[in-house]
Amino acid sequence: MSTATSVPITTRADSLPGARPRRLPGLGAVLRAELGRSRRTATWGIPVAVVVFSLHALLVAHAALTADGWNDGVLPWLNPYPAAFALPMGALTGAMAAWRERRHRAGGTAWRGVSPALSATARVSVLTVSALVSQALLLAPIVIDALIRGAGWGPWSQYLLFALVMWVSVTGASVWGLALGQWLGGIAVGLAPALALVWSAAGALQAEAPSWWARP
Repeated sequence: MSTATSVPITTRADSLPGARPRRLPGLGAVLRAELGRSRRTATWGIPVAVVVFSLHALLVAHAALTADGWNDGVLPWLNPYPAAFALPMGALTGAMAAWRERRHRAGGTAWRGVSPALSATARVSVLTVSALVSQALLLAPIVIDALIRGAGWGPWSQYLLFALVMWVSVTGASVWGLALGQWLGGIAVGLAPALALVWSAAGALQAEAPSWWARP
């Protein structure tokens, strides 16, 4: 019978006289790495799709000659956004981020001295920023168009509250998509947006039900 003893493995740099122990990366370094890996991915591609949605709503409002006002003008054309667009796109963003990390083996961070909780915090933080950018890009073309036409800032308190609610909702959908993607892999890229669409439709159809608070 042979017995094996565990021997600590040290690197050449660690074995040098006076060598200092290697510092583990902090949140700032992990966040910068996550931002770098998210470049040219769905994390920032989805906000571009939101801009296209906003411009399309603006174009339809002008074509229908309803762009002169605010509440009775452009804003009604944004109704499909919370009802069928925002949450599926948020869920897709999270699922794509998880699939990206699986395909690229987490950019090597899974084999380094990085806490999984730290990596998850950085990933969720980037998804939160992406959701915020989407809401800003949704409203920016409409507000700019209104200012150019001389309609003023309009009901800014209403659409800022709308943006805040959608930011929270889209961030939540992104986190659910991320969790589903880590669990199911590439299947979640199609499944997460589909489930989010069903959830959005349920929220829109039962907005006045007593259980409205449990749905977006």
